[in-house]
Formats: sequence, C-alpha cells, structure tokens
Amino acid sequence: MPLIALHQHRFEKTQAEVFGKIIHESLKDIIYRKAGLHQNLNTGKYKCRVVYDAQNISIEFIAYHPSKIDRMEIVTGDQIDYHFKYEDRRCFKRLKSALPDGTEILIIKNNLVTDTSFTNVALFDGKKWFTPALPLLEGVQRDFLINEKIIFPEEIRLNDLHYFKKIKLFNAMINWEEAPVLDVPENNL
Repeated sequence: MPLIALHQHRFEKTQAEVFGKIIHESLKDIIYRKAGLHQNLNTGKYKCRVVYDAQNISIEFIAYHPSKIDRMEIVTGDQIDYHFKYEDRRCFKRLKSALPDGTEILIIKNNLVTDTSFTNVALFDGKKWFTPALPLLEGVQRDFLINEKIIFPEEIRLNDLHYFKKIKLFNAMINWEEAPVLDVPENNL
C-alpha cells in the first residue's frame, strides 16, 4: 500500500476534525482485513475506496483505469470546499458537464490555481516544479513530493499561469513518474 502512513495521517486528521476524536483506528488493518476477503482480485492496479461515518466504514476495490486527458480548460470554482476527500463529487461533475471527453478542468478558486477534478497539479517554470500552496485537497502524493523536495508549494494566481511551461497531473493513483504532462491552459476567464 503506497504512502499508507500519509493516508493514515489524513484519515486521523479528518476524523478528529469531523467527529472530534479518532473512531476508526488503523486504516492499514481495516484494508488488509477487507483485502483478505477479495483474494480473487485480478492482477492490475486497484483503487481502494474507503467511505466512512461515525458508525460505519466500507471498503471496496475498484479496477483502476486512468483517464485519457488531451487538453485542459480553466474554470472558476469559488464555492468549492473539498478539503476532505468527500464521497459527493457533484461540484466537479457540474464544472465538467459541458466539456468534451478528454478535457480536464483546472479549477481557480478566489483567483488562485488549485487542482483538477481528480488530481493535484504541479507547474514547471523551466527549472522547478511548483504546486499550488492552497489546493482544494492536500493529497498524499502531493505531501510526499513536497517532503522529498520534488515540488514546491507556491501561491499561483490565475494571471501567473503564463510564467509556466508545463502542468503535471498527479494523485495517489498516478505517481509522479507516470503523471501526464500537458501544456498550461490559456487564461480564458
């Protein structure tokens, strides 16, 4: 389980903030117990989806198929609150609803670059990779890359996008080396 310590930290932080205490202890143990029931998983890459509230926790394994992204479009999402990894993703579906397949959104919140609908981002200025200091979700892969000094948090305004040459999309399922690299979308807002 890649980055399990970072997943555990987010799991506990979310519970402490939402419930006022840690209710579900070891994410790793919970996942291993559930994985034991699914010994018939085919080879390949699986996403482990964990959904919980104060009383219940459910875990499912879903075959992972990366999305093909050809282009990006900038959208505004000033009202989005996604600092926890919520099950309800309607806010992203609304922002993407009119876009063709293969198009991903780069979300601007309060004039700052944040994330896409399913990844954190990093922008390359020709020398270093920078990640938005205020993402919608502080992803575990993002935390790992910051700790390893591969990416550097920076407040990136919409009007700063022209300073960057490339944008990289990554998350816990898309590691840094395999992450898609695209041209930085043009500011059309």
